[in-house]
Parts: sequence; C-alpha cells; structure tokens
Amino acid sequence: MTLTFHLRGWLFALVRTPGRAVLTLLMVVLLIVTGGYGWREYRFRQARSAARLALSEYDFPTALAQLDTCLRLRPGDPELLLLAVQAARREGLLNRAEEYLNVYREQMETPTPAAALQSSLLQVQRGKVKEFVPTFLDFLEVRHPDSEQILEALAQGCISVYRLDEATFWIKQLLDRFPKNPIGRLLSAQTNETLRRREQAFNIARQLVDDFPRNERARLFLADLLFRTHRYDEAIEQYQAALRLKPKDFAPLLGLIRSLVTLDRLAEAESLVEKLEREHSDNSEALLECGRFALRQKRPEEAERLLQRALELNPNDHEIHLELAVCLGLLNRTEQARQHQERFKQIQADMQELEKAFQAMVKSPSDPTPRLQAGRICLRNGQIQEGLRWLAGALELAPNHKPTHQALAEYYESQGNTTQAEYHRARSR
Repeated sequence: MTLTFHLRGWLFALVRTPGRAVLTLLMVVLLIVTGGYGWREYRFRQARSAARLALSEYDFPTALAQLDTCLRLRPGDPELLLLAVQAARREGLLNRAEEYLNVYREQMETPTPAAALQSSLLQVQRGKVKEFVPTFLDFLEVRHPDSEQILEALAQGCISVYRLDEATFWIKQLLDRFPKNPIGRLLSAQTNETLRRREQAFNIARQLVDDFPRNERARLFLADLLFRTHRYDEAIEQYQAALRLKPKDFAPLLGLIRSLVTLDRLAEAESLVEKLEREHSDNSEALLECGRFALRQKRPEEAERLLQRALELNPNDHEIHLELAVCLGLLNRTEQARQHQERFKQIQADMQELEKAFQAMVKSPSDPTPRLQAGRICLRNGQIQEGLRWLAGALELAPNHKPTHQALAEYYESQGNTTQAEYHRARSR
C-alpha cells in the first residue's frame, strides 16, 4: 500500500504543473520515437545480415525476401538495390532484376560501373552473348571480383539461345574456378539431360540437392528426372520437399499429382487436384491435369469444361487436343473428337520435326539452318518466345543469315510491328 502511495505521488509530481505536464508528454513522445527508430534499425540490420548470409550460400529467394524487408525500411538504398539486382538475376527473375536496376539508376546521379556491369549481365542472360564476350574475357583475365557472376551469365545466355557447345565450355570454366557453384552444377545437369546423358545428369542433380537442400530449382529438376525414369516413389518425396520450400509454386504440385495418379493413388491426389484447379485456374497445364483426373474418374462433362478452358489458354498444346478427342468421344460427339485428333497429329508431327532439328543442331552446332527450322516450327505452333530464341541463336551464329531474317520479317509483319519487319526484310535481301 505504501509503495502504491509513493508511485501515485511520483506520477502526480510529473504532471503537477502545466509546464511539468508538457515536459513529461515530450519525454514520452521522445521515448516512443526513439524506441520505434531503434526497433526499425534493429530489424534493418537483422534483415541485411540475413540477406548477405543467404547470398553467400546461394539462397537467392531468401536473400530477395530479406532485401525487400530492408528496402521497405530504407527505400532507395543504392547498396541494397544493387544486391537485389544480383539476387533476382541469379535466381533467373530477369524482369524483376531490371526493375531493381532502374530504381538504382534513379537514386544515382551519374552512371556507375556496377550498374553497367549488371545491365550487361542481364543482356547476356537474355541471349545477347556474342557482343559482350570480348569485354568479359578481359574481366576474367584479371580475375574481376564478379568473375563468378560473369561466368554464370555467359553459360545461361548460351543456353537461352541453344548454344550448347559454348554453354558447356562456360559451365566448365565456372566449375573449374568455383566448383561449389549451384548454378553451374544445375546447368551442367540440365545440359547433360538435354544431350541424353541421363545418368550423368542424375548423379550431378542428386549431389547438388544433397549439398543445397533448400535449392528448390535443383530439387524440382531431380524430381522431374526421377519421374521421367519411372522412379515415382522417389519423385514424390522430392516433389513434396520442393512444395514445402515453396508451398504456392505450381510445378511441384503438378509433378506430385502426376506421380500419385501414375501410381493409382487417386485418393491422395484428389484434394491436391482440387487445390490445383482452385489456385491455378489460369494455367493450361493445371487445367489439363484436372481434366485428365476428371476423365479418369469417369466425369467427361466436367473434363470437357476444364479441357476447353485449357485450350482457350493454349490452343497449340497437342496433349490438350488428345484429351479433348478422348473426352468428346465419350460424350458421343464424334466429329468434334475427330477434329481434335487431327490437330493432335499435326502438332505431334511438328514436334517430331523439332526433335530432328534439335539433333541436327547438336551434330552441326555452327550451322544456323537447324535453328531456323526449329524457330519456324515453334512460331507456327504459338511458342513465340521459344521460336524467337531459336531465331536469335541462328543470328548469333550468322548475323547475315538471310532466311532467318526473312522468318523474322514474316513474324513481325504478322504482329503489325512494321519497324522490326522492315529491318529484317532489308537484311533478308
């Protein structure tokens, strides 16, 4: 009771006069502001340390999340923006990296070498390799501090335009200098798989996942490889692990469903299929898988709804046409089923031609013609970005290849892009 009395007396003394009351209020406000600033500073330092640690461990998604926290607390911080550019670019989020880079440039009054380098690396990763190789070779010769990132970008850029021979060279250079690098190791596994060296791809991917268990892209690649080699139980484990890393990601959920359905574990798959449709209703692959599941459960009317929506999103997917042919056949709509069956056969024939073009490219990597053929096939089937990558690869090999310029002129004319069409038309003569 005495303590309470003294405490009340002390509090009353703080506000006994108007002057004391004002002073007390100012002190309280100062304490609140100082405390808030201290808490923000603590959060900032914690997030910055976590981001730097994640970058050192090649955990780019975690680094990006922590850097975004930092940038909410200190918007426009040039150092953090530059780290965000690197993290996004190395994670393959090139558009996001470009956004960070533009904000960084706005904060700096004059161009900086760091921004110029990151801009060059972005262009290289998008496939513009040839023009930057001489400069990057000079950087590598003097062991530039960002040599690891330069080699990553060169390897990724070559792969983006299907220069697999050159990509293999840059991957080797990267792993010779930085043997732990997970980007180079994943690229090596993917390249081996593309070149049909599946056992090598599997060994590299398995070791990579063991070394970097939080690398979702590596784990997903391993899961897909296990699925393609009919090791479904192991694939399920990897898809589930990838899904735990990124619960909202589409690819591991789709792979998990396909594996469960293949093993006829339909009860386990059913709730996942519902989740797939609910969360990815604008994705043609998701709707295709949901349609297949409905067909398997003998619900052709529901399957048709899903497959028709998938076809609207991706009219050139041969698997959607095939499933629709089956579905419409079950609904006794024979003529429509036949039309989808015919379209399936047309697209499948094109895919076989694409495979031949790919094999010709592997045998003659310096010949632009197989790349031109692949580009035309992809454009014809609505795979625009893929087609343009093939054509860009042809021009990387032979900048004056007239048939490739002709193909690009025709494409840009169809899109109403007269400037690009005229440019390529002139180069095709």
